[in-house]
Amino acid sequence: MPMPWVSYLNATELPARPDPRTGRPWPPHAPGFHDARDPRRDQGQPPDPPPGQSPTLVGYRASRGNAVTTMAIGFVFVAIVFTVGLGLDWVTTWAIWPIIILTFAGIYFSLRACGAGIDWLARRKTWVKTYELVKVTCRTNHGDPELRLVDSDGRGVEVAISDLQGDRRIWDLTYNGILHSVIAGGAQTNGQLHMMLRLPYPGPATRAHKAAQPTENDSNDDRIDES
Repeated sequence: MPMPWVSYLNATELPARPDPRTGRPWPPHAPGFHDARDPRRDQGQPPDPPPGQSPTLVGYRASRGNAVTTMAIGFVFVAIVFTVGLGLDWVTTWAIWPIIILTFAGIYFSLRACGAGIDWLARRKTWVKTYELVKVTCRTNHGDPELRLVDSDGRGVEVAISDLQGDRRIWDLTYNGILHSVIAGGAQTNGQLHMMLRLPYPGPATRAHKAAQPTENDSNDDRIDES
């Protein structure tokens, strides 16, 4: 039975890669976009670019007020659970408070924040080169699909699709890099990635071209043991 999200694309059919100096041409709109903007997010300076990389073109930081609201709701929930289980004695059980404080501090400092340049994506303190990805996979984490991206230098970023879609321009830049890495670069993927992102598989011409290219093992007798 054919799967409606399965499609194929050859490397010669890829959209243009923007010039790092001029930012042109801008990537086409990526498919599967669902506006995930938070109207309350902070309108401050976007994240700084990684060392030695092109300037930040787009970025955002999530609303701190939203984080405070989330923490308040969470605290009320925890207080109810503890009160039902322990009575009001938990209030004077000081060993519990460091755990509560550390938990909610983690929530506060894990604010949504994304930034992107022409050829990189940053999520808080992690970043990758989007056109040099060697592995791109998708998994569902508590109902929110999350991408795992690894570039050729071993750097990795884990980011929810909703975070990338917090700004349409970040989504377009990231998707174009993923598309090039998968179709032209042969990055490793999984089926859920292709389904969630409507990402095509390498077309027959691209696969045939890669199969015809000589490898390092073609020039010597060494072979990799695949057993």
